[in-house]
Amino acid sequence: MSDNIFNNLISAFGDGIVFVPPGWFANSQECEWRNGTQSVSRSQTVLKAEFDSARFVVDPTLPNWSGHGRVFLDGRLPAFLFGLQAGPNGLYWLADATDPHVWNAMEQWDAAGQMVLTAEFEDGNIARARSDFRLSDEDRRHRESAPRTAETADDFALQLLLLTHGDVFRQCVPSVFGQHAELQHAQFCMVCTPDTPPLRMSRLQRVLPTSMAHSLRDFLEQSLGLTGTKH
Repeated sequence: MSDNIFNNLISAFGDGIVFVPPGWFANSQECEWRNGTQSVSRSQTVLKAEFDSARFVVDPTLPNWSGHGRVFLDGRLPAFLFGLQAGPNGLYWLADATDPHVWNAMEQWDAAGQMVLTAEFEDGNIARARSDFRLSDEDRRHRESAPRTAETADDFALQLLLLTHGDVFRQCVPSVFGQHAELQHAQFCMVCTPDTPPLRMSRLQRVLPTSMAHSLRDFLEQSLGLTGTKH
């Protein structure tokens, strides 16, 4: 889209605004304890993100669950869904199944036999979940169910942006993971890698369909008092 309202916004606020919360893979050096004695440190692949503490209670006494599943976004884009639930609140990571960095991390989990999720909160609390992990034939078929193209990353980002509105995501979670407990809050993020970058303002004008981009531009012009040249 050629409207320069987005460029004006970047000039005014920088390109730090992220429209879908990001998650990311990290290597964490963790020490093993055996029989009360510290042993050799090992590197673990950890899937991390920051979430809203107002919608999640870090309480080890609550019934909890973690795992992964498969989903098609818009009925056609394969994605992996990683999640942990504590009581009525859930935290979820949506990853593009065609992203090779995602698959590489899952292969590392498969080799280790363990998936590790870490959620950080603005109040300083941290929630960690470790669960058994094995890649299945269904996982492999899911990954290969659609080709990765030059448009895949933008299409994936758009579908997640659409999920941020309304209550659709929370209602879909039980169909993927089953009903472990009544789900009151479901927060999710987009797993970002070098091939799946965060959805920042500089990408938004390319990701949004023209009609949606025009509507957003008009809203931003009115609410922020910025003007752009319309074409």
